[in-house]
Amino acid sequence: MAKEKLTADEVKNKLLLATDCDGMTAWHAAAGRGNLKILQEIWNLAKEKLTADELKNKLLLATDCRGMTAWHAAVERGNLEILQEIWNLVKEKLSADELKNKLLLATDCRGMTAWHAAAERSNLKILQEIWNLAKEKLTADEVKNKLLLATDCDGMTAWHAAAEMGNLKILQEIWNLAKEKLTADELKNKLLLATDISGRTVLHEAATICQIRVLHKLREWATERLTTEEINKKLLFAGDNFGVTVWYLAADGWISDYLQKLWEWAKEKLTTEEITNELFLATDAEATIAHRQIILNYLNKLAKEGKISL
Repeated sequence: MAKEKLTADEVKNKLLLATDCDGMTAWHAAAGRGNLKILQEIWNLAKEKLTADELKNKLLLATDCRGMTAWHAAVERGNLEILQEIWNLVKEKLSADELKNKLLLATDCRGMTAWHAAAERSNLKILQEIWNLAKEKLTADEVKNKLLLATDCDGMTAWHAAAEMGNLKILQEIWNLAKEKLTADELKNKLLLATDISGRTVLHEAATICQIRVLHKLREWATERLTTEEINKKLLFAGDNFGVTVWYLAADGWISDYLQKLWEWAKEKLTTEEITNELFLATDAEATIAHRQIILNYLNKLAKEGKISL
């Protein structure tokens, strides 16, 4: 065994606290690999060999090159059991402020909290677990602004991340939580109509990967919360920073079902002429000329197939 061959200092610095090329200790790696027994074994050894300060700062709160603690690594792995195990260990060693700022609200190199990462990873159980912990440890304002409405380095909320991954259960869960914590105006402007740094709404994200079920749900929520003008100008026909609309994303990806559903949604309030005006005459930006032609070609194809009526 290493402890019989190495000095106490070597066990500490060459095994327990040593990091690989990604800045991960063995304990960190065990969390990332989802191995609970190894995690517990390393913890028991660390309690014998490390000081209280080393346990806290060089194991529990240590981050790898991506700014992730072992707790974050458990989220990335999607291992609820390890997430709970680490929390039970750290709550005995950390202050309330450290639990809040070093775990619950800590962000990785992409600006994501563990809760945000759970949404991106489509892990509903971990999302709910972290939410329950957050409700105990955070103020109402922190829950709202540093979890629900917090954005990563791409300007995306956890809700955007769920839409991008096409996970309707996560999207629904976050919406239900948001309805309890946000005002009607915040639900509208901070979620439904919010855009990332590229100017994309959640509708853009859903169109990118052809999430018909997400589109249906967004349509339902938008109808409840937005005016017809807001739906048309800020969702259905809104372009991102490059003038790209959800129609183009669907047409360019040959996503006929999505394009058909967009058409049906638009036809609820607009005539065919009004839709085509919105699509083809609303902007003269050169960057969107090719986009409009792709959309027109595909709508004509759908019309010939009898799926829509131009």
